[in-house]
Amino acid sequence: IIRSKVSVYVDGDKAASQAEIYGAPSVRVYGYGGLTGGLIDSNGTAILKIKMEGDLAGKGGLIICRSGQCKLDCLSSACKDMMFFCANGADCKITPRECQQPRGPIKAAEIWCPIITDESTEGSEKFWGYIEQRKIDRLKDESYSKIMEKFAFDINREEEQLNLMDQGIVSDIEISGMKEMNNGWNISFFTWNMGLFLGVIIFIIAMIICYFGYNHFKLKREELLYY
Repeated sequence: IIRSKVSVYVDGDKAASQAEIYGAPSVRVYGYGGLTGGLIDSNGTAILKIKMEGDLAGKGGLIICRSGQCKLDCLSSACKDMMFFCANGADCKITPRECQQPRGPIKAAEIWCPIITDESTEGSEKFWGYIEQRKIDRLKDESYSKIMEKFAFDINREEEQLNLMDQGIVSDIEISGMKEMNNGWNISFFTWNMGLFLGVIIFIIAMIICYFGYNHFKLKREELLYY
């Protein structure tokens, strides 16, 4: 249940499905099934502006305009199977205008119209009784259940895709780590070989110096003994 004196924005698939919104001056619904099976109640608001934009955004839901002015703007299939109740004394306006009349057309061009019920034509007792019953029925609506099943399927599919992506990322990291490890071993092995090679060269040079130095010392000693 949302009770608000400021604008309410519903963005994302089934973001506010079955939600009840009371008293907000403005409501905008984006995303597939954003307010499926939901309720918008003017609840004393002087001017209520509603814009339904997502596909089947208000399917199985209802709008209650109790008083003041209520403006409903429908796009594409956003208002399909959505009910709009207009009480006595309320000023209810719908865009497109072709949807305005009670029990009006199902569609206006490519835009689906809501189902309009007017208290002045239905009678107060029947009108308000139907609203209370509809509040209960909207939660049992078969079409709503099908949409929720589709949402659950989509969510599971998205989770599976994310898991596969995570596994792919982990595999890439492992492969990259193995490559870095192999590169590290290669560098270490190369460094060790170079050190051994230089050590051997230095040892050979030292032995040569010692050999020639010893022979030179031996000759000098023999010359001294001779004289």
